Amino acid sequence: DLVRELPAGLNNRRFAPGKSSTRAALGWTETHRVAGYVGRLTHLKGVDLLAEAFRQVAKTMPDARLMIVGGGELEASIRSVLVDELSRGVVHIEPDVPHDRLADWYRAMDVMVMPSRYENFSNSILEAMGCGTAVLASNVGGNRMLSDAGAGWLFESASASSLATDLHRILSDTSETARRGRKAAEYVRDRFSWKVTADRLEEIIVSAQIGQNV
Repeated sequence: DLVRELPAGLNNRRFAPGKSSTRAALGWTETHRVAGYVGRLTHLKGVDLLAEAFRQVAKTMPDARLMIVGGGELEASIRSVLVDELSRGVVHIEPDVPHDRLADWYRAMDVMVMPSRYENFSNSILEAMGCGTAVLASNVGGNRMLSDAGAGWLFESASASSLATDLHRILSDTSETARRGRKAAEYVRDRFSWKVTADRLEEIIVSAQIGQNV
């Protein structure tokens, strides 16, 4: 039997480029350089690597900011690692954001970081890209689609030092980050919108019906 690929569908009306009120709500401005994470706070997702990497970046980059959206088993540990950064207001952790409000958080980021130790296909990456946000992800599994999309960067998996080096460089390069964000939105719009998925599903069904009648 033939295996046919059906791309994941994304609500590209909700997850689309636009303005965000989240930075202002946090007291951050457009001059700040914001990295973000959306997902469960677990070892598999590598959020501990992001916490350590951001601590290194923040030491030499006073305008760097980090927003973490999600909760999980590592939340207390992450808060402990970032206790100084949290007290200074350069890190914000938001444990619970309704899915229909996530786009506002993605749009507030200059780069979305996915530091997972293992990844099949990340909805968070797809949603961030749809919002026009560039992505920095570990070089594992489905994250590698970023290489094809030109929408972000890959760092050495499970390495906080590699993540810190790349994150500092990326946050320092505003024009390249913006350019890759635009590429991200185009890539998702052309390949993962609900319309694209629906059209592909129709093709698969028609093809299967023809095959049965042959």
